[in-house]
Amino acid sequence: MDNATIKSRLIDFGIAVAVFLTVSVIFFMPVFQGKVLIQSDIISFKAMSEEILNYNDTHDDVALWTGSGFSGMPTYQIHLGDTGNLFERVHDFIGLNLPRPANYIFIGFLFFIFCFAVLK
Repeated sequence: MDNATIKSRLIDFGIAVAVFLTVSVIFFMPVFQGKVLIQSDIISFKAMSEEILNYNDTHDDVALWTGSGFSGMPTYQIHLGDTGNLFERVHDFIGLNLPRPANYIFIGFLFFIFCFAVLK
């Protein structure tokens, strides 16, 4: 490939990324305005994880069991805290730190254009 072809493809890719970013932001504008859906499972999660968070704040070790859900259960099913997951940082980088779910559709758009570029 010559430089003109590479430059043309990079410009096309840049335009596609800009369009995808614009569509993601416009479609998920309520997320950027701070609006959230009231979901009963999220409210239950916050209530059940309160015991875990309080314990972790006041003790040096990490709580691995909680008595607040179903008469006791492992905390990894509710809230284990920051596990140091590297993929989550890569996901945030690729998604341009957009709030969820806007980053999901943006990453889907990016991989869509990537697959078309590879399969061409």
